[in-house]
Amino acid sequence: MGDRGPDTERPSNFYDSPYLAEYYDLWVDANKKTLKAQEDASVYLSALERDLVKGCTRQLSQDNPFTVLDVGTGTGRVLVNLANDAVNAGIDLSNVELIGVDIEPAMVQRSKDIEKETESMARVGKVTWALGEAVSLTSVPALQDRLGRVDALIFAVGSISHLISPEEPQLFSSQVATLLTPKSGRAYLTIQNDLIQSRSISSPPLNTDITWLEVNAQDFPSKLHPGIIYKQYPLEKSEIKGQIRTDNYRFQVVRKADSGDQEVIENNNITLSLRVWDEAEFVQWAKNAGLHCSEIITGDIETYYVFKLSDSQDIPPVPRTCVSPATIFS
Repeated sequence: MGDRGPDTERPSNFYDSPYLAEYYDLWVDANKKTLKAQEDASVYLSALERDLVKGCTRQLSQDNPFTVLDVGTGTGRVLVNLANDAVNAGIDLSNVELIGVDIEPAMVQRSKDIEKETESMARVGKVTWALGEAVSLTSVPALQDRLGRVDALIFAVGSISHLISPEEPQLFSSQVATLLTPKSGRAYLTIQNDLIQSRSISSPPLNTDITWLEVNAQDFPSKLHPGIIYKQYPLEKSEIKGQIRTDNYRFQVVRKADSGDQEVIENNNITLSLRVWDEAEFVQWAKNAGLHCSEIITGDIETYYVFKLSDSQDIPPVPRTCVSPATIFS
């Protein structure tokens, strides 16, 4: 019995292959209790109940839907959870449009596959998955007729931290301002608590022992590919330079034969770079783009910043600690 396979490592960002797309879901599912990975589901369902069921004043139809845009949708987890929870809560989704945008083709394809397997998604008026970047959302064809018509924009699980170039946070903020529905549209932007280096307007988390990404040695058998095992190795290096944290580790896709031999068919050298935030700077960038921070909710894993388009009656943000996510917007 032995191992064989490619010696050359493949540079990767952890999201850029069909194997990694499946492993992402397996990893989240296996660690969801420890990481409270479903914490945000209650937040977004509560927001939908407030913004759609209780707060929407316009006449909705399939031609004029309530539009939810999930930026950096990954494998569609947030939108699938939202559809499942809304159906269970008895919310009519026939005049709701869900749009998931991601930069990685493998993630978009995985989202499409999961949609087909999810009964609640068939209750949604329209579901669209599209390739696109957070800093150029208004150029995505699926969003061309949604400028100024997005009712809820979500950038979940701290994915905004992938915007590491100096100008990207400002560019993204301007995209949000162009897409949101005036007066009623809200953007739900989150930052992982361990990536907030300075807080000025929010409460710190009650539980400081939980982080979203803990890279430990883990093996998982694929549910989609017979004989395939995913091997994640421990974190090899983590460093912070300026406002960027970079983690490095290895991840292998292994095919196990009946003989016991293992063939490495994908040998990934993962480099994950994330922005570390100064809260005041983050809110100021949004303000410069015409956005007002109206609510802040601190959860165990991440802090949720809720933005609306600014007007002449801006109200200072009111920090709130998220103790019971399900009752945030009640």
